[in-house]
Amino acid sequence: AIQRGVETMEKMLSTEDAVRMGGSPAATFVCLAMALEEKPKLGPGAVRCYEKALEHIPAREGKGGNWERIVILQQIGAVCLRQKRHREALRWLGECASAGAKAAGHPRDAVLFEGTFNTKQTRSEFLSMVEKMRAKTCMEMGDEAAAREHVREAQRVEAAATGDAVERHAVESTARGGAGAGAGRAAAAEPARDLVK
Repeated sequence: AIQRGVETMEKMLSTEDAVRMGGSPAATFVCLAMALEEKPKLGPGAVRCYEKALEHIPAREGKGGNWERIVILQQIGAVCLRQKRHREALRWLGECASAGAKAAGHPRDAVLFEGTFNTKQTRSEFLSMVEKMRAKTCMEMGDEAAAREHVREAQRVEAAATGDAVERHAVESTARGGAGAGAGRAAAAEPARDLVK
């Protein structure tokens, strides 16, 4: 039923009249998905609408990514996480992290879905949030080691954005297993669940 509804909506949004009126199928599917997200039992419908929105946004491989696409990947991962669809959440969030690492600029500076969606996040804040979501997913799956890795990556991204050269060096050194690794190990000794929102 969800698939039929999404296909019907796509036909309506893709007509010549809809295109002439300036409608964006991707923006409309995102708005519909956001509305469906608010209802716990309609999560699968939200995921399908987000997936359909992705079909209307080019991947732009090699060109630094597309913040609209990256935000949708994060949204799908978040819905899957709330629905306890952990493997799917990890897949979508992993794709999001990979694309976000290649993206130029900040999501806060992008016009997302014709202005219907916005974020105040910088690139680093966004990527850190995605890593925390990946950590939470791993914790819920019982994989504490993977969760700790994602927490460390979130911390690395946050520290790199602070501009504090000493902290940045310690975090980078920890990532390489170097001299500053002791502090990183101490932070890593904390349970990952305490560091994930």
